[in-house]
Amino acid sequence: MVLKRSLAQRFPTDRAAYTAAKTTFIDDVVANALSESSLRGDG
Repeated sequence: MVLKRSLAQRFPTDRAAYTAAKTTFIDDVVANALSESSLRGDG
């Protein structure tokens, strides 16, 4: 929720920039999760 509020303040009228920033964050989280899973041998 903090991320969404922060991005909404940074991009109050630019929906594309808001979405791009949120997508970048989500992509990073997923990549980190996959990397950790791979290191543990889960995937």
